[in-house]
Amino acid sequence: MTAADSQAQPPQLAANSQRVRNETLAFLVPAAVVLVLGVVLTVFVRGDDLLPGEIGTTRWLSDLDNSVILAISDFLDFISEFEVAPVLFAILVPVIWFAWGRPALILFGVSGSLTAVTRVINLADRARPTTDFRFDEIVKEAGIYPSGHVVYGVLVFGMIAYLAYKHMKPGVLRTALIAFMIAIAVLMGPSRVVELDHWPADVVGSYLLSIPFLLLLIWIDRHPVTQPGGRVYELAVSARAVEDAVRRRLVSAARPGRHSGRH
Repeated sequence: MTAADSQAQPPQLAANSQRVRNETLAFLVPAAVVLVLGVVLTVFVRGDDLLPGEIGTTRWLSDLDNSVILAISDFLDFISEFEVAPVLFAILVPVIWFAWGRPALILFGVSGSLTAVTRVINLADRARPTTDFRFDEIVKEAGIYPSGHVVYGVLVFGMIAYLAYKHMKPGVLRTALIAFMIAIAVLMGPSRVVELDHWPADVVGSYLLSIPFLLLLIWIDRHPVTQPGGRVYELAVSARAVEDAVRRRLVSAARPGRHSGRH
């Protein structure tokens, strides 16, 4: 055996290393770039005035008041309301579990839980648009920046789109579901401006700050350590085996003994 052979990586390890590099370039690098852009925009919107173009964009979007656009906007507003969103998320949890299994449920749960952050933090005090498009009274409450609706749309429905892509067989149903989920995430931001609930910079910043977390979760899910044969995967399998063994022991202990009626 030569020195070069002794130093060569096993094929599986080399393949995993190459995969990690590819996944990093595909997900983590774009996530870092988008996050930096989000931080930069956040710094600018923390000022006492609107950014150039916000009034004109808001006026243009708010003028799109035909029945179809208003119906879509009302639907998106309803499913992401602070009172409705947790209920919808709770309904989706067992559906995700039944359809795609426990790993998908964990990923979906983490992604959805991140949206709760917008209920306790506010990165910039911003005024909501008025009907005459003035930057008037500053609103100091969570969910203004970043927009809780937009973050919810990206992390919840964006994650469903990814899980559908990963777990469903190619076909019309998968394509339709992915397209519908992406449409919800993409249209959520403009709908907030149509409803005069946010200025354009609010929703752009919300996308820039939430998309990196979605990409990070996808990267973690696709990392070799979480795949079959990986350390995290094997730990999860071991934990599942222990859980099943304990459940069987408890069920067995709860049953009456086979010879309990004999003396």
